[in-house]
Amino acid sequence: MKPTIRVALLDLNNKVANKGMGYLCQMMDTYSALDYEVFDVRHDGRIPDMSFDIYISSGGPGSPFDLESHWSEAYFAWIDRLVAHNQTEEDKKHVFFICHSFQLACMHFQIGEITERSSMKFGIFPVQKTAEADEVFDKLPTPFYAADFRYWQVKNSNPKELQARGAKILALETVETEQTPALMAIRFTPEMIGTQFHPEADEVGMKKYLVEDERKENIIRDYGAAQYQTMLGSVQDDDKIALTFRTILPTFMRRAIEETDAHGVLLTV
Repeated sequence: MKPTIRVALLDLNNKVANKGMGYLCQMMDTYSALDYEVFDVRHDGRIPDMSFDIYISSGGPGSPFDLESHWSEAYFAWIDRLVAHNQTEEDKKHVFFICHSFQLACMHFQIGEITERSSMKFGIFPVQKTAEADEVFDKLPTPFYAADFRYWQVKNSNPKELQARGAKILALETVETEQTPALMAIRFTPEMIGTQFHPEADEVGMKKYLVEDERKENIIRDYGAAQYQTMLGSVQDDDKIALTFRTILPTFMRRAIEETDAHGVLLTV
C-alpha cells in the first residue's frame, strides 16, 4: 500500500460563484495517488495545517487590500510557516498562488506595487516569458496565451526584495504602449510560484462558460462583440489556453509530486 500525497486547495472566492475552484478540483481528480481538501479561507477563515505536501491558493474577487483579520492574519502566517519550513526541513512544501492569491503573496513579500486598473482586464491575452522563465514554462512559446480576469495588478518590481529572496520574475504582461507591464508570474522561492493569470482555465470549461446565453450577452455588452469573438477563438485554438492549461499546473504538480516521492511519501510500505 502506498500513502497518498495530500493537497490543500485554498479557496479565496469568499462564496462568490466561480469556475476556478471547479477546474482545480477536476484537475486534482485526475491524480490517483492524491487526496485533496478544500479550505474556505475568506468566508470561513479556514487555513490548512502543515500536514499537506502541496498547496494551491486560488483567485478571488475584490481588492487585495480588503483584509479581514479573521482570515488574513492567519493566511500570511501560513505563508511564513511554509517559508520557514522549507528553509530548514528536507521535505519541502510546494505552493502555487493564482490571481488574487498572487497579489497577496506579492504584497506579503513586498515584491512590487499593487495598484487598481482603470478598467477590468477581461479575456485571453498574450503573456511574455522572461529570460528567467523556468521549467514550468519550458513547453510554452513566447508569447503564450492565458485567461486573465482582474481589476488589480502588480507593477514596478522591487529589485532589492527580489534579490534578497532569490525571487525571479518569470513572465510579464504584453503591452502595446510604453506603459510598464504588470508582473504575470513569479518564482518567490524554489518551492513557491504564482501567476497573475488563471492556468487552471481549461478550454472545455471556458467554452461552456462563454457560450451561455446570458454570459455571452453580458460580455458583448461590456466588452464588445470583437472581444467576445477573440476570446471564443482563443478557447478553440489548441495552441492558446489549451496549451497553457496542459503545461503550467501539470508541470508544477509533477515536480512537486516527484520531490515529495523522493523523500519517501510514496515509498511502498
